[in-house]
Amino acid sequence: MKPEYRRYVGEEFGRPEFDEFYEKMLKSWDEQTCSPRFRKYFSPSLPTVGQCTITSVLAQEVFGGEIVSSKVPGTQIVHSFNIIDGNIVDFAISQFEREGVFPDLSDNFPRNRDEMLAAGDNFERFLRLKSNYEKA
Repeated sequence: MKPEYRRYVGEEFGRPEFDEFYEKMLKSWDEQTCSPRFRKYFSPSLPTVGQCTITSVLAQEVFGGEIVSSKVPGTQIVHSFNIIDGNIVDFAISQFEREGVFPDLSDNFPRNRDEMLAAGDNFERFLRLKSNYEKA
């Protein structure tokens, strides 16, 4: 079931800092920050594809809060996002528009930032994303 959002989940809280973060992310995501297994789906028109892990880590660095994940129904995909001040915030949710299958954000489990960054090339992708973000 598609969650309610316009550009990202959390936009409805009217926090300008979330809008600013999202706008900077649009300038920061690129094919090299995308998870390798999803790069064939990356495009400038859908830049959130394969970005959830490193985006949730950067959002936690900027805003605090927790990183959590949910399973995407009918797949082996785990989607990561944030809980900030007790509210679900997901800057990369629009990646699911392509397939129309959305994770249940309310059915989530906690994640460990260090373990997330230690997996695969996540740390290198995170450093690139953070650098892009700081330049945006």
